[in-house]
Amino acid sequence: MTDDARWMSLGSEAEFPDGELRTAEARGWKLLVLRAGSDISVLENRCTHAATRLDTGKVKACVVTCPLHGARFDLRDGAVLTGPATRPLTAFTARLENGEVMADLPEKPAPARPKFGVFN
Repeated sequence: MTDDARWMSLGSEAEFPDGELRTAEARGWKLLVLRAGSDISVLENRCTHAATRLDTGKVKACVVTCPLHGARFDLRDGAVLTGPATRPLTAFTARLENGEVMADLPEKPAPARPKFGVFN
């Protein structure tokens, strides 16, 4: 079950043309959004291999190819199709609601900070 307060509008349906990859930002996440008819895919816009943006990669059907090293991901669920990536993209539940693209987004966790000067 999801918390209704986590559902965020990423924009109107018209801002996400059918079959075209778009980007959005919400709650600290940089996102890839693909609308295919009434199906919406929302994923983190960050390759799991080298942390590069994927929105500048090639898109064919529901597959995005990382522009840096060629890893390929399924935009429907974030699955790795070919390496060098080995971990899937972070994918979020999404839907169309009253003409808006909505995504269930938690706050993005703060990055871990290294501990300097700590000796055990």
